[in-house]
Amino acid sequence: MPASDIRAASASGPAPSAGAAAASPLVDALKKLLKARGMTYRQLALRMRLSEPSVKRLFSTGRFTLSRVEELLQILESDFLELARLAGAGRRAIGELTEGQEQALAADPLLLGVAYLLLTGSTPARIRSQFEIGEAEMVGALAQLDRLRIVDLLPGNRVRLRVARNMRWRPDGPLSRRYRAQAIGDLFASSFAQPLEKIRFLAGELTPASIGLLQKKLDLVAAEFSELMELDAGASPRERRNVGMVMAIRPWTFPVVAELRRR
Repeated sequence: MPASDIRAASASGPAPSAGAAAASPLVDALKKLLKARGMTYRQLALRMRLSEPSVKRLFSTGRFTLSRVEELLQILESDFLELARLAGAGRRAIGELTEGQEQALAADPLLLGVAYLLLTGSTPARIRSQFEIGEAEMVGALAQLDRLRIVDLLPGNRVRLRVARNMRWRPDGPLSRRYRAQAIGDLFASSFAQPLEKIRFLAGELTPASIGLLQKKLDLVAAEFSELMELDAGASPRERRNVGMVMAIRPWTFPVVAELRRR
């Protein structure tokens, strides 16, 4: 096996099967970059001067040489640092906090605010420069987040996230009970008429099968939101915007219609 091969298995291990390679953090990270750039395998094959089946085989087996990875990153306008960050995030991301972790955050607005800013791509130094938080307060908050296993506190008050940037709140957990109504109410307190704002309101009658299909599509959009958060975390803070997005579907009747039924 050439030393320059990038594989899902270790150099001393057996050659990976297509299924094992497809699940490797490296391949997953490359796929995320490809999706974020809106590029298909066919388009990538043209840029690489390969056939489409050859490109698909590269991704299915994970047999990327270093030169191939460099070529891919150049085409995708990325670098090894971003690739490593995406691959590492896939290994350590925890999607939902425990009840105890949520209780600690819900009980301390400063702690929750710092955790939120860290999850949205900020750094402790940047948080201190933008908000009125003293050094002792920041160190205390970071130490508590480390004890809660939400971040790893590193030398120099740097942190490494232990949870996914788009961590889910527990459906009826402490954070949802305390902040959900406030957050959603504040999010919708807008005309949604500005360039970066959009809202759609739809209501109608659907079968349970159609409702289930839409629920799956909402899951796909949420997954794509998560991938874009990971990709954009490496962008300059000036290029990023804090955004909120709500996706929901449930059995519901327009109140004026419900009133008519009661009459």
